[in-house]
Amino acid sequence: MKVFNISPHRSGTRSFHEFCAAHGLRSAHWCGHVLDEAAEDALPTLDSEKLFIAAQGHFATADVFADLPCPLVYRELLRTWPDSKFVVVRRDPLAWTASVRRHTDGRDLEPLERFFYWTWCVEQRETMAPYSDAELLAAYHGYLRETTEALTRAGVNFRVFELSDPGIGAAIADFLGFEQAQPFERIGG
Repeated sequence: MKVFNISPHRSGTRSFHEFCAAHGLRSAHWCGHVLDEAAEDALPTLDSEKLFIAAQGHFATADVFADLPCPLVYRELLRTWPDSKFVVVRRDPLAWTASVRRHTDGRDLEPLERFFYWTWCVEQRETMAPYSDAELLAAYHGYLRETTEALTRAGVNFRVFELSDPGIGAAIADFLGFEQAQPFERIGG
């Protein structure tokens, strides 16, 4: 069985990955710069299918996946692995906005990051700074609304978790079907 955490980056994806790995699940986090070229090629038309095809090697490496490119290709994941479990972790929207700003810290957005923001924001910008907090909040809420509606329509096995929930580890363990033996550690910010 595969598990896909389709939460936006900076929503506890690394914490989720580490938690699953600590419990013996073959887990993969952000795929690094492996998909940069494919993401660059897919950017002009925001072609998630092209990105998904390029990510096949990544999706063969483990059973549990979190972070980019998962939220970029969630439609393709739903279609290809409908019997999988899907996870959405919500974070306080203002904390998420602050985190994405700290994470990008004035640098150019990487191709997978641009793909996300260009899909969900009105403007296509190369850096985070020109995006207003209102634009980022609208993108965050729009993404979560659309994905949870798509998961519901698809009738797949999914659950939404709150990153701030002190019982998130036990809830994730229950959903994924294992006994929690390690804490869910909040990694990063």
